[in-house]
Formats: sequence, structure tokens, C-alpha cells
Amino acid sequence: YRIGGDGSITDLGKSDKAIEQLRDARLGEIAEPYRSLALAEAGRFLVGERTVDAVEGFASLEGARCNGVTLLAKFTILLHNTSGMNVALHPRALWNAQIRLAPSQKSLDDGHYEKIVNFIPDKADLSDEKSYIRLGVGMTYRVEREYPLLGIDLGGKFAQQFLFFSWPPMEKDEIDAQRERFGKAWILDTDDILTPSAPLNLPGDLANGCPAK
Repeated sequence: YRIGGDGSITDLGKSDKAIEQLRDARLGEIAEPYRSLALAEAGRFLVGERTVDAVEGFASLEGARCNGVTLLAKFTILLHNTSGMNVALHPRALWNAQIRLAPSQKSLDDGHYEKIVNFIPDKADLSDEKSYIRLGVGMTYRVEREYPLLGIDLGGKFAQQFLFFSWPPMEKDEIDAQRERFGKAWILDTDDILTPSAPLNLPGDLANGCPAK
């Protein structure tokens, strides 16, 4: 069912048909990344799909700018705790990522893409518990971050996907100690987070990267 702002109730039909309408944007415009989150939730609660990930992530392009010759793309990142437990993530869980770009979302889903890898070399202060990203049961976390799109031909790229290395590879030896410190009240999730494919609509003047000086 869809409940309107005026209190009206509309029968959307069977669950699979309702999800199809949501996927095809026939239920009104829902902005990313919330549309992808709604589809994931609908798949779980209406169809019975399951995820093995404690935290699922979604990403959508919000804008882009040139910093000299470097194109910086701003994305809204949404994390959602699906585990049924309290979850903590590394303070810089969204800093290190593989960004996948392709001509279409189908290309990404089929595993055909070009990739950019962003790594931050310095380490975080893991002694500060308040710096961790914490998600209670069912909670979401939203942040906007800029990522450089370097070393790739952006022409004809209209879809994106992120693989976040939520625990930096250079800090793997810290995992057991940090997990013990959190105890049983919180799960320390160190798994990578793969977002679903989503549109990449760069501004027209930046669709092929920063203009040559």
C-alpha cells in the first residue's frame, strides 16, 4: 500500500508488482541513495530476500568540481545496519575505496567496468572510541565525501559502484585488539562494503573530466 500525504491509501497490488513499480520509478521520484535503500528493504520484507552483510551501503553522485586538473566528485554515502545487533565501523571506513565506472548499470552488474582505487596512507587514532562510526539496530548513517576520479577515461561512463575497504589493509593487525575492547555490546564489522550500481550523471562540462588548461 501507498499512504498519501492526505491520508489516502492506494493498493499497489502484490509485493513483486509493487517492487517493480518502485524499481521503474512509477511510484513517484525517490532520490538516490534512498531509492536503493527502499528497494533493498522491500526485497527483504516483502519478498524474503536476505543479506549476509551486517552493514549495507549505498552511494549517489551529488556534484563535481575541478581542483586544478583533478576532478573531485561528491557522493552521498548511506550506510544501513541490517544485522539486528549494534555495529561499529572503523573511523575511516569510507576513506579507502575502489570506485567502479561503466557505461551502464547492467555493465556493472555483469562485472564489466573500469576502476579507480583511493587509499589514504596515514593511520587513524583507534584509541578514541568516539571516533568510530556506530550504528544501532536498523540505524542509518549519512555522509557526503569527495573522491578524486583520476587515471580513467570518463567519456561514456554513466554508472558507478563503490567497494569500500571498511577496515584499512595496513591496520589489519589491530582488528583482534579492537574487537576485544568493544566486547559483546557492539559488533566490530571489518568486512568490505559493496554498494549496488547507481547512475553517474556528471555535469555536462565535466562529463569527460576537467577541461584542459
